[in-house]
Amino acid sequence: MLLLLNFLISVVFAQDLSPLHKALSEVDSNKYCQIKMEQSFFSSLMETTRISQSQFYSYQKLFRFDTFQTNKSTLLFDGKVFWILEYDKINDKDPSQITKTDKPKNQNLFFKDLFDKKKFEKSFSVKEVSNNPKKLIYEIKPLSENFLPLKNIKLTIINNSLFSLEYQDDIENQTSLKFISIKCEKSVDKNKFIFKPNSNNNVITL
Repeated sequence: MLLLLNFLISVVFAQDLSPLHKALSEVDSNKYCQIKMEQSFFSSLMETTRISQSQFYSYQKLFRFDTFQTNKSTLLFDGKVFWILEYDKINDKDPSQITKTDKPKNQNLFFKDLFDKKKFEKSFSVKEVSNNPKKLIYEIKPLSENFLPLKNIKLTIINNSLFSLEYQDDIENQTSLKFISIKCEKSVDKNKFIFKPNSNNNVITL
């Protein structure tokens, strides 16, 4: 009788994560996907907020994350090397600072793993923290220290579509990403995932 009671309680309180998985499946890892976002970054040290435009590209294990303001920064993973590229101006073709590593930090891979269902289920625990069926808010917690310093991660889904993602780092800086559009297609622009420094570039290796 006690076992039956425990089973019924677990069924009643079991979370239905299907809306979350359905929304995340908008980004198909087997297709070339482009996500446009508006990014808000609050610096706890400077007590200022910076608004920028961001664009995320992914195909299988490859990804690229561009952030545009008066300058441009790019995080790029070509399958082997993780590149961090800083440009003084948005339209500059040659980065002013280049950093590369073959061992990227897992927090830099967070956005990519968010859309990989198998990795997502292994890496994070999820709890729904809203009562509005039209506006679902999920609290996401890393299951290991690999994704630290990310914390207070919240993903919001409105009308079955991705709306926003928020998180903090270890010094309380707050990042908010609002999803503007998501587009996935079979044809792939492989040049988005290729970077080769020229002979004049100074490359920092970590």
